[in-house]
Amino acid sequence: MKVRTLLAALLGSCLLPLVFAADEKKDKLTDKEVAAAKEELTKLGEFVGPWTVNAEDGAKKPLGKEKWDWSWKFGKDGAPSLAAKVSDSKFFSEAVVTYDAKAKGYKVTVKDAKGTEQGYTGNVDRKGIFILSRTDAKTGDVHTLKLGTAAEGVRLNVSYEVQTGGKGLASTSYKASGNKDGESIAGGGKKPECIVTGGAASIKVSYNGKDYFVCCSGCADEFKANPEKYTKKK
Repeated sequence: MKVRTLLAALLGSCLLPLVFAADEKKDKLTDKEVAAAKEELTKLGEFVGPWTVNAEDGAKKPLGKEKWDWSWKFGKDGAPSLAAKVSDSKFFSEAVVTYDAKAKGYKVTVKDAKGTEQGYTGNVDRKGIFILSRTDAKTGDVHTLKLGTAAEGVRLNVSYEVQTGGKGLASTSYKASGNKDGESIAGGGKKPECIVTGGAASIKVSYNGKDYFVCCSGCADEFKANPEKYTKKK
């Protein structure tokens, strides 16, 4: 190996970790961005929890019961996201929702029942409906997934539509609706607030002999990892 080639190889191997470090630093969210993402994702807080829904296809043919389980997730830098696991569904298996503070928009990754992953962008309309959309690069078809709650957060409604070629009326391929597990339309008293996100909570956690409440397993893990971060606010 020539000296010049050897030096280039050595320099390249030395610079590579620096490049990766720079990329990691660039991707890491600032405290302000983390706070903004958490604030926006909190608008979807009513989704958090387990749901049992009845699904049907576009022809209103019953597809059976499905389980949707939403929870908060927190990265090492505190970056928040909402994750959904979907069981017994012929359409979906999971989804992850993040908020891009720089682009000021939601980004959503959805996996279908076969595990195929698709990227969506999202927004919350005036009625509080979370609308996800993507356009197929090959066909131009516009795919729209809508999620919303009713009856003060007790009922979940989901629909999936496809607009062929991005023109004309969209056709409904899937609809589902059902109640949050353990809840009823009649409701009851106001629930405690999640100490991590501020949403309605029902899971008890303790620290220094005092009880607090969280809304999901993700928030429970976050609280246990950083209890003083949240209890000092109380």
